[in-house]
Amino acid sequence: MNRHPVLTVVLLAAATLLSTYGIAAETSPYASWSNGPSSDPGYFPIGVWLQSPNNAEKYKAAGINLYIGLWQGPTEEQLSVLREAGMRTVCNQNAVGLKYIDDPIIAAWMHDDEPDNAQPDGDGGYGPPIEPSVIQNDYYAMKEKDPSRPVYLNLGQGVAYDNYIGRGVRRNHPEDYPEYIKGTDIVSFDIYPVNSTYDEVSGNLWYVPYGVDRLVNWSSENQAVWNFIETTNIHNTTGPTPAQIRSEIWMSIIHGSRGILYFVHVFEPAFNEDGLLDDPEMLETVTTVNNRIHELAPVINSPNVTEGITAVSNDTNIPVAVMVKRYGGSTYLFAAAMRDGATDGTFTFNWLSGNNTAEVIGEDRTVTVLDGSFTDGFDPYDVHLYRIDETSTSTGEEYPDAFRLLGCRPNPFNPSTVITWTMPRESRTTVTVYDITGRSIAELYNRYADIGMNSVIWDGCDSSGRPAASGIHVYSITAGSSTAFGKMTLLR
Repeated sequence: MNRHPVLTVVLLAAATLLSTYGIAAETSPYASWSNGPSSDPGYFPIGVWLQSPNNAEKYKAAGINLYIGLWQGPTEEQLSVLREAGMRTVCNQNAVGLKYIDDPIIAAWMHDDEPDNAQPDGDGGYGPPIEPSVIQNDYYAMKEKDPSRPVYLNLGQGVAYDNYIGRGVRRNHPEDYPEYIKGTDIVSFDIYPVNSTYDEVSGNLWYVPYGVDRLVNWSSENQAVWNFIETTNIHNTTGPTPAQIRSEIWMSIIHGSRGILYFVHVFEPAFNEDGLLDDPEMLETVTTVNNRIHELAPVINSPNVTEGITAVSNDTNIPVAVMVKRYGGSTYLFAAAMRDGATDGTFTFNWLSGNNTAEVIGEDRTVTVLDGSFTDGFDPYDVHLYRIDETSTSTGEEYPDAFRLLGCRPNPFNPSTVITWTMPRESRTTVTVYDITGRSIAELYNRYADIGMNSVIWDGCDSSGRPAASGIHVYSITAGSSTAFGKMTLLR
């Protein structure tokens, strides 16, 4: 394939910039890590806890892109199986893991689980939790061995529930948590209100986003907050419904979670490591929600709008939490009823005027927006996702300022990825893939793109059908006189 000298210079500059700083580095909490989770604006971490790598393909099909923890690992075999499936992992920093310090299959290193809980004393009882200073020292030791990846820490339900007896002598001491968080780059926690046996927690789904809120407030801006979601009847209790799972997930994201992790074990009446895979209804719900998160990831990762919006619940006992974004010429509102009761929510945006229509994403319905305001009903713990086209009341040729690159997902990927962008008007569009030297290796798209969202699949092969080399590739999208570049990593 022929090289274009000017284009090669532009691509090399773009590739260097993207490789060093990542896409949307100003908003991504992962941009500082050359071997960490992707900083592409279309990337959102969705993980599963302590699962056999042999099931990686099944979880990948469900929209999961991270394995959190590897049993007694990482081992050579575990990493090999995950690499084949294109599934990245967050794992312990053992001797095997350090052998692959330059391998992108490892996205982050992790502390041992839940150091904030009372620890076994070796005599059948429990002693105090691990001191935060120990976690901080372990963090510095891991960073010294590998500064190219973040360190991840998962904490227990004491993050959201101060009276949790599992913390032993540190029960009702939430002041410990900011100290623990000083020893990590990514922090998560777990609390499972549907499965909980504590009266204060049982059935109160709001404990999940409450814990997210606390972690966000305790952490710094350059630390990412993730959280776990229950998916099974863990101890032979009544497990969560698909609607409850959907609520927990979106409430978490609305409150600032930058990563969703699933707990899928069943312990009683018999241990089942991958209980989610054995529950078709729940697996379908999880897959649907994951796909929606991936679709909306560029929106979720864009800056929050905190001014010029009011949200009012007609029942003060049932607050409605909101997250607002302005992206790609549209206003997005993600809203959740935070208690077990029905209410109406009224939302007003001071930048909208005239008559608009709000699409309720995934519900096959719309809501009328009059002079920037609309009202909608919420069932208990209900969640609605709205999109309002800011140009829908305009006349003539008024469009968003330009097309927008939404990134690709999955990224890193194996064997294929989907590149997505939006168009303000129909325009001749080309999508081209280049290797890191700026050499064009595949033209994926060359035709008129429609107004709105467009996408194209890259199967990891060049134009002649030969598999492309593993590693970083750059793609360009040209529409009219405008060109945008993105970065993607192909794993072989």
